[in-house]
Amino acid sequence: MENRLKKIIYFATGNPASVADDLRAHFPNRDAASLRVVVPAPQASALLDCSSIPPACLIRFHSQLAPWIWLRLIWFAGIFSQTEIICWTTQHQHRFLKLFAFSLCGRVTFAQESGFRSSHSLVHLIWLEIRTALFPKWPVLIVGIASPPLIRNILADLRRSQPRAEFHGLLADPARDFAADFDFAIPMNASSMGAFFQALRFGLRFPFSTVAVPWDGNGHLALKCLLWLLPVWRLYVYNENLDVSSARNPVFLLRHFAWRIEKWRERQWLRIEKWRERRREIRRKLPVGIVVSSSPDYLPKILASVRACYPGVKLHALAPVELTTALKSHFDSFTTLPPGFRGFSMALTFSLRSRGRFKAWIVPFTNESYPWLKLMAFLLPLQKRQIFNELGDGFAARNPFFLLSHFYWRYLQIRERKQQRLRRLPVGVIGSASSYYLKKMLPSVRLQYPGAKLHAVLPRSLETPTAGMFDSTVLIRPGVLPLLVVCARLLWSRNRCQAWIVPFTNEPFRAMKFLALLLPLPQRHLFNEHGDGFSIGNRKLLWSHFQWRLRDRLTFQIVTAAAGQTRVARCAHLLAYSFRLLSGATLLARTLLRPVSKALQPAATAIQLRPVHVDLFILEGASNAPSEGADSLPKVTKDSVHVDRIPPWQPAVRSTEHGD
Repeated sequence: MENRLKKIIYFATGNPASVADDLRAHFPNRDAASLRVVVPAPQASALLDCSSIPPACLIRFHSQLAPWIWLRLIWFAGIFSQTEIICWTTQHQHRFLKLFAFSLCGRVTFAQESGFRSSHSLVHLIWLEIRTALFPKWPVLIVGIASPPLIRNILADLRRSQPRAEFHGLLADPARDFAADFDFAIPMNASSMGAFFQALRFGLRFPFSTVAVPWDGNGHLALKCLLWLLPVWRLYVYNENLDVSSARNPVFLLRHFAWRIEKWRERQWLRIEKWRERRREIRRKLPVGIVVSSSPDYLPKILASVRACYPGVKLHALAPVELTTALKSHFDSFTTLPPGFRGFSMALTFSLRSRGRFKAWIVPFTNESYPWLKLMAFLLPLQKRQIFNELGDGFAARNPFFLLSHFYWRYLQIRERKQQRLRRLPVGVIGSASSYYLKKMLPSVRLQYPGAKLHAVLPRSLETPTAGMFDSTVLIRPGVLPLLVVCARLLWSRNRCQAWIVPFTNEPFRAMKFLALLLPLPQRHLFNEHGDGFSIGNRKLLWSHFQWRLRDRLTFQIVTAAAGQTRVARCAHLLAYSFRLLSGATLLARTLLRPVSKALQPAATAIQLRPVHVDLFILEGASNAPSEGADSLPKVTKDSVHVDRIPPWQPAVRSTEHGD
């Protein structure tokens, strides 16, 4: 494809039959648009007869028409196009036509009958002619420090490029069969320095035009470096692919060194891979060691996973004495460890003696006993330790990511078991509310902790009203010493309850509330009179509860009345509230300091007084409660009094929907 894109100008300065064969071999199926063949006029007919090129591609060369032919070829080649100029090489023939080829743009490639092709510029060709005229009989030296096939190929390559030169060889073994290919051969000294001085004396005796040094990576590095000091300008380096580079050109020399280093790295990599493959083959036959740090309940499942990971290998156990009888049938070989320091020293001796004789060591981690065996497995110099859990999942013990993941999974498992154990514990209740509100709270508590028993810490006054509401109770008797005893019992058994319920209501049980908040009880939850509960550790809900509890307080109303307003509006609101408090204080002072005479004045008539409505609450069962209620009141005030009777041990609640 690349040759078809280029234009070809071919100078047929040789035998027409050889030129035709070369055209058919290298440029078949060419047309007049991409090929021009310049041939001497006497040989044009012979070339047309023995080749299949179109007549339009043929240009007959006459010395008188050289300027006209030059213009035609320049027009065909173009100034900026890629044109390849090829000249067939024949000695001492058509020299003017060869020189005419150099007058065109580009380098000229000389093709020989042997198949060798060399590209030259006009300056380079003149230099070759001058060198040949000055040093016509200088030989070529080939240093035979490579394999015989490479030396033969180098010799053939140099004979193609310099067919008239003599070839001398400095060979390690001149008795070889390829020594006959050289014109002159001498044996090489065994040492590198001796071989260098030998080549130096040989060069002084026969001045060399070219020195070829094979560099195929087969040793003799010192000699190759010393040959660079030879007083020869044309010093060439050949590799095993017959790629040649000048040793005097630092760029080519560095490229060759880089390529040689890359080849050396490839050989080293192949050598390492072969060594690894042999090592893997040996390791496939090694047994697997197991440090028995698990009970017989989990070990069969772990061994099944180990045999699946390492099929066909033998298992060797390192186990304590108490597990020898129960687990001996599961392993191919067994090492018994006595308890104490003697067992550790015995395991250390065994691990040092058998280092490199086991494929891997398995350490079961099942959250059971035998901690000294697990610690010993990490202290001993064992190779390729792997951890297996009770589910049969294994990972490398040296991988920190998998190790941290295992510890985190173990932490979650321990926390889950702890939560399951806590769910079986009872729920503690502090008696800081009346029995009326406790009855309303307990359904919410039982719904939140289903199936849990309720344990209550109650004052003496709630013993009778709360009878049958709890599974167990602790009563606080009056006095400091009983209180301290109960506090000590709560501190001792505080972890025996999964949670503690602290009722918070507007009732006089401040001592019990303070006791519940003062003691470090776990999982404390506040419940209000509506049965709504939350954790004390939740500060946001705790602050919302106090806000809700203080909604009827005057001081709280001063703050909440200006909620959501700007700072200026808040300051104005607080300033107005201060004046309101001052006016209330003035009215209270006038009421307290009014004259006694005004207080003793006769009451106004019933017509002048505004009607007053009075709510009378009578507690049933009280000793001084009137039995007839409103019937015992005077007739004047009977219509203005509303009487409600309250059963015993229940709070007085009256809705505002019944009246003013």
